Amino acid sequence: MNTIPYTDSSAVRQATAILEQGGVIIYPTDTLYGLGVDATRPDAVRRLEQLKGRGGPWSVLIADKESLRPWISLPAEAIPTTLAPLGGKTTVIIPVKSGWVDTAVLGPDQSLGVRIPDHSFCRQLSVHYGRPITSTSVNRTQHPPLHRIHDIIAEFGGEVDLIIDAGDLPPSAGSTIYRWDGQALVRIRP
Repeated sequence: MNTIPYTDSSAVRQATAILEQGGVIIYPTDTLYGLGVDATRPDAVRRLEQLKGRGGPWSVLIADKESLRPWISLPAEAIPTTLAPLGGKTTVIIPVKSGWVDTAVLGPDQSLGVRIPDHSFCRQLSVHYGRPITSTSVNRTQHPPLHRIHDIIAEFGGEVDLIIDAGDLPPSAGSTIYRWDGQALVRIRP
C-alpha cells in the first residue's frame, strides 16, 4: 500500500494505473473518503465487496453528464431534469442500460447511483480514467464512515493498493441522494 497527497502531481496517474490493474484506491471527495475500483471489472468489484463486507449496489464517479447519456434508460424528455442535480454533493440513482458497469454494481432494478463530485482530484481522475469508478464510503458494513486519515490507514492500509491523502475530512452524512421513481426525481437522503 502506498499513500500520497492528493496534490502530488503523480496522484492521478498512480490511481489510474492501480484502477487499470483491478486494484483498490481510497480517495477524497467533496463529502467523504471513497473506496474506488473500476466499476466495469468484476474482479475489482469482488475485492470491494470483500472490503466492505457486503455486495452492491454502489454509486460511481463519472467525468460529466455527457459520458452518462448513452447509458441512461429513461424517456428522452426526462433526461435533462433528471441529470440537473448532478454535480457537487449529489448522487442521482437512475436506470441504466446493461453493459456499462459490472452487474454487481447495479441495484436490483438495473439502477445506478452516479456522482460528479466537486473535488479537484475526483474531477481529474474521472476525466483521466474515462470509466466509471465506484464511490462508496470508507467503512466496513454497519460501521460509520471514516474521515480521519490515520484511522483510514489503520483500518484499510493493508488491504488497499493506494490511499490518496487529503488529510482529515470533516464528518459528513455523505451526498444528497435523488432517485428516479419512474415519473420524477424523489429525494431519498438529505
